[in-house]
Amino acid sequence: LDLHRDPGGFSIATADGRSIAANWLIGADGANSLTRRRLARPFSRADLSIATGFFAHGITSDEVVIEIIEDPSGYIWSFPRPDHLAIGICAQADRPETAGSLRRRVERWIQRTAIARGARLEPYSWPIPSLGAGSLEALSISGGRWLTLGDAAGLVDPITREGIFFALQSAVFAAEAIGSAADPAGQYARRVRAEIVGELVRAARFK
Repeated sequence: LDLHRDPGGFSIATADGRSIAANWLIGADGANSLTRRRLARPFSRADLSIATGFFAHGITSDEVVIEIIEDPSGYIWSFPRPDHLAIGICAQADRPETAGSLRRRVERWIQRTAIARGARLEPYSWPIPSLGAGSLEALSISGGRWLTLGDAAGLVDPITREGIFFALQSAVFAAEAIGSAADPAGQYARRVRAEIVGELVRAARFK
């Protein structure tokens, strides 16, 4: 629920009323990261996307289906999961479309393709970091006894909005830095910049 700096690190307030002391704080808490909001700065609306669509329950598939679209620039997808399909669309959060209007676009696509015939549709929405080149170059991902990973750090491909790979990669970098480096926060930031951020900056410029 909250976090506070202590002389030796941080105290973490939890939903069950406890306070947990920690030497290091690693924020893996998503696009709306409390860690980022308290220790760096939140992402601006221009640096976020809205992913929205439907979970189609009761059906699945062995196919990933992607349709590239021009407006909003990106794609509509259907990703199979063991007992349902995740179908959706993504658009920058500072565009005029709302989550509702984007979901209606997905609903028309579902009807046109008949990809989820007979399924029960459950709507979903969530934010995804989609940073521009300037924001990526100025990215703050670590500091005194704290690090952010994955979405909380803004490490998401701004074209595809894929972030799982970078979340896992940044977690490995964080573990190795804390386990061996004299300056873990600095070592982590330098490695993320060298091995992840440059690729994301190129993607942002292409976008």
